[in-house]
Amino acid sequence: MKELPPPLEEVLERVREDRSSGARELAIKTCVYILNWLEKGPEGPLREAIFLLASRLLELQPSMAPFLRLSYEIEQVLREKEGTEEVLERVKNLLTDFLKELREGAKGVALRFASVIKGKRKVMTHSFSTTVLEALLLIRPEEVICPESRPLCEGIRMAKELGGKGVQVVLIVDAAAPGLVADCDAVVVGADSVTSKGVVNKVGTYPLALSAKREGVPFYVLAERYKVLPPSLAPHFRIEEKPPDEVTRERIPLGKVRNRYFETTPFDLITGIVMPGTFYTGGQIERLITGREGL
Repeated sequence: MKELPPPLEEVLERVREDRSSGARELAIKTCVYILNWLEKGPEGPLREAIFLLASRLLELQPSMAPFLRLSYEIEQVLREKEGTEEVLERVKNLLTDFLKELREGAKGVALRFASVIKGKRKVMTHSFSTTVLEALLLIRPEEVICPESRPLCEGIRMAKELGGKGVQVVLIVDAAAPGLVADCDAVVVGADSVTSKGVVNKVGTYPLALSAKREGVPFYVLAERYKVLPPSLAPHFRIEEKPPDEVTRERIPLGKVRNRYFETTPFDLITGIVMPGTFYTGGQIERLITGREGL
């Protein structure tokens, strides 16, 4: 089998082309689509189809840990010598459990973060993260500064979501953000992946972390456990170049336009990584990922 059924291929292509949703939001959509497909009873060789699905997941969003982890866990199920019906049930159960963690993990992060950030009145965030949104709506700071987060301006979506629910927001251009960090009590961002090299998030996160370090402002990352990428999956992780016309359609003589959505922020710039019920320093999470401590 070289291709999945056309309806599923179309859905996965939409996921691959989605350039504005965060890792959690996009992974939830994907799990729901796949579960619906499995519930309908796929035609043809099932094990082969699910193997192909697992390989597709590796390529959908290679900067987002949930897709890499889901692919790996599905392949582990398929390697067991079980009958077709048993494999189908185990994959469905795996997806159901993964979906539950995706949906409920953000609440645990928000509750833990509320105790960490107590008393912080002005907060800066970056890009759009449903996990960060849930946390900010719980703690309701006096003001949230939202850089626009070019090129797709997910920061505008964050500002609208917060403002629409009664939180005072200030929308700024990306270039202004590092200079305004000193006016904040904390910076808080989400994560698409947490690797052994640092936290992967929307481009523009790194300069905010540098500024926060210089100004003595706490820099927090909110991440569920499925965002952590074990070293065994590192070869499949990559940060892709995106279409240059999202930055500009102007022709630049003797030049080219680069458009990367993501970048890695080193652990030594991070005050803490907040997970459901847990708080890790940057150094602690680095040791956990590399196996020097247990996660």
